Amino acid sequence: MTKKEKNITWDKKRNRYCVELRMGKREDGRPNRPKKYFKTLKEAKQYRNQLWKERDSLKKNRVLPSKQTLDEYCQQYLEYLFYRDELSPTTLAGYKNILKHITNHKIGSIKLFDISYRDMMNYEKDIAHNTETGRGLSKTTINKHFCLLQSIFKQAMREKLILENPLCDWKKYKEKPLENNSYNSEECRILINAVKGTTIELPVIIAILTGMRRGEILGLKWEDVDLDNRIITIRNNRVRAGKETLVKCPKSESSRRKMYISDYLYNILIKEKDRQQENKEIFKSSYDDNGYVFCKEDGSLYSVDHITKMFSKILERHNLRPITFHGLRHSFATILSLEGNVDVVKIQRALGQSSIAITEKRYIDKDTTGNKVAMEYITDKLDLERD
Repeated sequence: MTKKEKNITWDKKRNRYCVELRMGKREDGRPNRPKKYFKTLKEAKQYRNQLWKERDSLKKNRVLPSKQTLDEYCQQYLEYLFYRDELSPTTLAGYKNILKHITNHKIGSIKLFDISYRDMMNYEKDIAHNTETGRGLSKTTINKHFCLLQSIFKQAMREKLILENPLCDWKKYKEKPLENNSYNSEECRILINAVKGTTIELPVIIAILTGMRRGEILGLKWEDVDLDNRIITIRNNRVRAGKETLVKCPKSESSRRKMYISDYLYNILIKEKDRQQENKEIFKSSYDDNGYVFCKEDGSLYSVDHITKMFSKILERHNLRPITFHGLRHSFATILSLEGNVDVVKIQRALGQSSIAITEKRYIDKDTTGNKVAMEYITDKLDLERD
């Protein structure tokens, strides 16, 4: 071989210019020496200059190209978060579901170091318009996918596995908020009459009169209901995590709160407790006594999604304006704020929100004497009988 240029030699046997230079080390510790042959010196110089730029960039950022695929690194990242105990069971289940899409998509097999912005845009296009199922993911779900991926790429940069975050310039979809996802006092009265005698009568009434979340209602036990002092203590949140149903602590410190029981709700709870006692005598040893306020006749629990599904059916059956079950929580706040002029701080604390800004300055009070006025007001506003 006769040397022609730096990192370029002439290979007599191949009758080609050979480009070879050291590019750091591989994962196994051995030197990384890419070698390539070209017919012309011009082509060889272009390739060598390209390698020089890559090497300078690698030296500057101290990044060693990894053979890890995106899917492999995503799984590693999830294990890292699980080890640090930074995720709730529901969040972990959501992340696992997102990573299933990456595993099943071709992008999961691309090396982490080689992922480009164009690759991510192709992935976004595919999940937004699934040709196999004929429907894609919603804008909200796509935002969740890419927010998680942004965090994953940021961690990879911290570990010096990639030079830049391919999603650093990605912009979220603008999500349209549900318009008018609440009922006024008249609509709530109609709804209470519509759910009478149904399996969700109790949770609907509790949601309207206290603003409690669905999970808080499902997780409410009789030991948390002090009928003598008219106080509900919120300690549990029963939710679905993937295919599992879990009982966990309320989502924040402000969610651990005490709610006043109005006269109307008191009578409803007394009737429910008596009904459960009668069912215990009927079913005897086969009664599944879990101690929950909301349960089936035999004491067993409804699925977490039962309330939501039945709620939609009842609204449709009675030609009521469609809102979500969570919209009853907003209804509670709206009636107190717009119709009752109840103090914003009291509403915020009753809903268990961490700040007024989160609930758009509409929500109540850990002190039960403070929110008693609010609970009594909403009962009076709905013109519910106290007998």
